[in-house]
Parts: sequence; C-alpha cells; structure tokens
Amino acid sequence: MVKVLKQSNDERLKNLCEFMQANDIPYKRGIIVSCDKNLRLDDVENLIENSELSNWDRATLASFNKAVLDEKIFIKNDKDFCANLFEAFKKMLSKLQSDKSVFLKKVYNDNVVIDELILTCEEENCKTGRVYSRDEKNNFQSIKGYVFENGGKTDIFKINEKIRKKLEFFAKKLEKHCKSAVILDFFIENDEIFIDSVKVQNFSKKEKIKLFIKLVEEKIISKIDAVKQVEIEDVEACLHSYIDENVAGKKVIAKGLCASSGAVCGKIFFSTDTIKKIAYPNSILVCEEVSPKDVKGVKNLKGVIACHGGNTSHGAVVLRTLGVPGVIGCQQIKIDGNSFSCNSSVYHEGDIVTLDANNGTIYDGEMKVSSSQDDEDFIKLLLWAKSISKIDVYANADSPKQAKIARKFGANGIGVCRTEHMFFDADRICTFRQMIMASTQDDRKKALDELLPMQRDDFEGIFKEMDGLVVTIRLLDPPLHEFLPKNETEIKEFSQKKGASIFDIEQKISELKEFNPMMGHRGVRLFITYPEIAIMQTRAIIEGAINAQKQGAKVYPEIMIPLTSDLKEFCFVKSVIKNEAEKILNENHAHVKYKIGTMMEIPRACLLADEIAKEAEFFSFGTNDLTQMTFGFSRDDSGKYLKDYLSKDILPFNPFERIDEKGVGKFMKMAVQKGRSVRNNLTIGVCGEQGAEENSIKFCKDCDIDYVSCSPFRVPMALISSAKLTLTSEE
Repeated sequence: MVKVLKQSNDERLKNLCEFMQANDIPYKRGIIVSCDKNLRLDDVENLIENSELSNWDRATLASFNKAVLDEKIFIKNDKDFCANLFEAFKKMLSKLQSDKSVFLKKVYNDNVVIDELILTCEEENCKTGRVYSRDEKNNFQSIKGYVFENGGKTDIFKINEKIRKKLEFFAKKLEKHCKSAVILDFFIENDEIFIDSVKVQNFSKKEKIKLFIKLVEEKIISKIDAVKQVEIEDVEACLHSYIDENVAGKKVIAKGLCASSGAVCGKIFFSTDTIKKIAYPNSILVCEEVSPKDVKGVKNLKGVIACHGGNTSHGAVVLRTLGVPGVIGCQQIKIDGNSFSCNSSVYHEGDIVTLDANNGTIYDGEMKVSSSQDDEDFIKLLLWAKSISKIDVYANADSPKQAKIARKFGANGIGVCRTEHMFFDADRICTFRQMIMASTQDDRKKALDELLPMQRDDFEGIFKEMDGLVVTIRLLDPPLHEFLPKNETEIKEFSQKKGASIFDIEQKISELKEFNPMMGHRGVRLFITYPEIAIMQTRAIIEGAINAQKQGAKVYPEIMIPLTSDLKEFCFVKSVIKNEAEKILNENHAHVKYKIGTMMEIPRACLLADEIAKEAEFFSFGTNDLTQMTFGFSRDDSGKYLKDYLSKDILPFNPFERIDEKGVGKFMKMAVQKGRSVRNNLTIGVCGEQGAEENSIKFCKDCDIDYVSCSPFRVPMALISSAKLTLTSEE
C-alpha cells in the first residue's frame, strides 16, 4: 500500500494509487487501518483474521501524523505474528528502539502520534531506500538518493544501473502526476522494486521557482501549474535581500513594523547629511520618523530604522517605492543626538547593526546578508502570470529608474507617478522652497520655470521606459509645509543658498502650519489658489511626452487631479490643464492623446461620482486617503493604536493594508456604478498600497475595476495573486 497522509491537504497526492496502478508502477498492496492508543491485542487478532492475514509470517508497521514522520518497525520473529505485532505497536508508542527488532527514522523532532497502521508482507532479504526526483545542487538535472544495505547507506549512483534507471523512470512518472518533484521511499525484494511511499519534495523559497521553470521546460507541468503552485512568500523571497545565517543566539536590539522588505548590514548614522559626507557604502539611517525628503536621492542609504510611523505612512510608501529596507515604529528606541538607547544598551554613530526588514527585527553586530535574485527564471514566471491575469497590474513609480524596474517585473503601466517626490532631491528642494516662499505670482513663476526642465526630463525618461504603456501622473498632492525646512540647520542652509532671511522663512513656516494638514491646503485646492503650479506641471508632462514621442516612444499620458470632492473644482483645474496642454501641442505642431481624470480619495467624491464622471475621463481610487477619511484614522499615526484594535478583535485586519470592504469598499462600489452609469468606458484603477494585497485584488476584480497599482517591488506579488485569482475563478 502506498502510504499517503490522510490528513494532508496536498491536492497533488490525490488518486496516487490509481495512477500508479494504471502506469504499472509496482507497490506492495496491504491494508490501512485507523487506530488509537487504546488498541488491544484482541483488536489486532480480529483485524488479522478478518483481513485474511493470519498466515503472514512477517509484517511492517508504519505510523504517520501531521508532522510527517517517516517510521518503520520490522517484525522478524514469525512464531507468533499477533503477539509480535502488538509488541511492535507498544514499542512505537513508548518510542523504544532495539537494534534487532526496530528501525526508526524520524524526519522531524516531534512526538510520535500513531493514527494509522499499515500492514504489508515483507521478505527477509528486503533492501530499503529513498530517491529524490530532483537534486537542487546540480540545477535540478538528476535524481539523488540512497539505499540501505550491509548496515549502511549506499549512494543511488553506486547501485545496480538497471535498478537506478527504473527508479528514475518511476520518479519522472510520479512527478507528472504530482506536478512537482517527489520523494520515493522504496524497497527491493528479489531484485524487484516496490514503491513504499510518495511525498512531495520541499525546497527553499528561491529554489522552488527555479524548479517550476525546469519542470515547465521539460513539459512535466504547464505554465498554469507553475503559477498555481508558487506562493506569494516564494516570490517575495526572490525580490529582497535576506539574512543568510542562523539567527539563533544573536542579540536582538529591537523589533518594529516591516515598512519595506529586505535586509542590510551596515553602520548607523543619524542624518542623511552625515551619510552623504562620510559616503559609507552600507549606511543605515536612524531617525524619529521617515520623511520622503530624507531618503530620496541619498546614494549610500541602504536601510532605515524609525522610532515612529506606520507601515502605510508616507515615508514607508517612499521606502517601498525605492526598494530600501526599513523597520519603523520601534518605539523602544530612544534617540539622543548621535546615539540611541534600547533596553539598557547604547549604540553610537558608526556602530554596526543588521537590519532584517523582512520580519521587522534589528540585530546587534554584523551578519551575513545575501542579495535578491531577479534572474531570468524569476522574470519568466512573472510574464506567465501576467499572460494569465484578467486584472492589470500597474506600478507606482516616480522616476525613470523605478519605471524600468516596474516594467522588468511585468507592470502593465504606471498607475500613479507622485510628482511631489521629484522635488525632494537635493538639487531641487531649495528651488521648490523658493517657489513656496514667493510672495507674488511672478516670483512663483520664476521658481517654477527653474523646476520645469527638471520635471520635463523626468517625465520624458519615464515615457521612454514605459513605451507603449499608460503613464498616469498625479499633480502635486501634499500640503506645501511638508517641503519647508524642519530644523535650524535646514533653515540656515536654505537662507544661505537662496538669500532669504531666517525671519521670513520662519514666518512662512508659521503661516503654512496647519492643525490637520492631511485635510488642509493640498491637492486640487493648491491649484485653485496657485493655478501656475498646475500650468508648470502640465507643460512638463506634455513637453516630456512630445520629446519622448520624437524619439520613437508611444506615449499615453494621463493627468490626474488629486483630492477632488466636487465637480466644479475639478472643472476649474481641468480647464487650466486643458488650455495649457492644447497651447503646447499647437506650439509644437504635435499630437499627443492624453486624458484628464481624478483621484477618488474623499467619500464625497464617491457619492457624487456620476456628476464627476461627466468630466473626468478616468478614476483612480487613492485607497490610502479614502481609508483615512472614511475611518477618521490618521495613516501616519494609526500604528500606535491599531495594534490594540487587532489584538482585541475590534478590527479583523489593518484597513491600511487590506481594503475594508464593509465601509471603504461600499464607497468604491458606489463610485464604480455611478461613474460607469454616465461614462460606460470609464477606466478605473486602484493606486493605494492595498493594491498588492491578495484579498484587495479579489475585491477589485469583483468590482470590475480595471487595474491595481502598487510599488515596483510589489508588482511581482500582485501579478501572482491576480493570476491565481483568475485561475480559481475559471475552475
């Protein structure tokens, strides 16, 4: 009897016996009997009599449990079969071993739990062994294994060639049935092979993907089989660096939230200015809270530790977009100048730590870190997933470099280019601050004219990288105070560079300060007050598109107005954009097909979606802000108390990580229905961070949303999730 766990959920092992019988793969027939620890000798005797096994002189007793134990006891005394069977059973329960009567091999170090007896006939001269259908050490080219004989192990390649080739043949056959690499336990009687058990072979997360590609190339499984079997964790392991050594016994400094996956070992510093000055190749920034301006464009910044913030805060989103590992919300860390303390330990600038942002742990000292694997096999799997999926996956990308990464991973377009991120680079932030400081429109235009070529070049580069695909560009969204200097050093530096007085700078900071900036003077409201900002950004987009088009790229720009709550405000800004866009196209005698749409991130916009859709050519749900405004939770501060909501079962999950279908989802469904009732070809997407989460993707698919968009390094997970959902819905 082929021993397959009855408790196993592995669909690949179903109907195994029937397959082996149909394909002439020999296995020893026997009976499987459920039992428990209360089994009595009378039960064994009745079992044997009823099964007509009383004339057997030998038997094998095997046990399986959920921990997948591989255990055997050989009974060699043939005088009293029933008594010996019962004795063997008792010995297994008490985990006794005897060299003469018991051979016990434990795969895992778990307690033995007996729930099945398997009785088969055994010969005296039986040899046992194990074959693995794939050897990861030679790129999955051949089998590996061993045979127990003469009191020891013999390598499978040193046994009789005829037997080895037969085992290899059986392994290939069973791979095709199980759609995976397999482990065969076997025994040999009188030179005849019998398969004793079949299991699915396990590999590391990274090895799995290489195996799937190999099996597809050998036509053992299909591309669909490969996509079905790969797990999100397997894909994530291929994207990010990881700690490549045993962490047991290593000192843990602190734990926090995983803002952006990956691992890095390096020196800690407490300001990006120091990181730029010292130029240590693996620098880790330790800060109170992640600010986009602190991490954008810092060459040697390879990791971030922050005391505060949630994993859906603005800074965390930027870290994911850049692919920089980050652990945030480490409230046990107390920063004091150029050192920090935690649990009575103190760490100074230049000390070495290891950051594992895959699980939110910070370790003391140096540990081995291995880089990510984004090789051809990995990309091939993503392209298969892309061809299967019926919901498109776009990327949130703010630079040509990020666009290139997104396209390599299979993104179908850019769902949101956050233009404010382009201003945080060191060579631009001062000019942008000068624009904010301006007291007249002419002075503002002068600063904007300096920024224009910078943004135009970025857009041109993005359009070229995304040749033939949609690029959705969101106009400036954050409140202006976010760009102003945050401390005395920054104020002084800005004053020296641009000639503004420290008093005037401090006055402007005070003037722009808002009690609730996320609901303040930002998004569409900025363009109503300062239409010249929208004009400059529109010119940069359209001129960038024309330049890319002249170089052979097919461009499909979409201009997105953020934070709309009313049709009239949308129309006001739309007319500003359209007038400028048409003016530029006429000046250049060019034709660029562009769209103007809006970001649906305020509940009122969802309620009025049918009105807004009369003018908006596309919708994109900004689920980060929509969640924030529906719940009244601050996306930047909620990490402090949401853990209590989760631990006390008030909320089933963090709504900033997965779309809240009960509340936020109702607004989304309403907006989709209302919007398409007016404009039936309305393109609708989701560009919040929930766009890569499996349950959120399913919800979007069920709502007939056209695409989800997420950070470039989360595109692979979103592609696999969407492909799996498509396959599940078609079954």
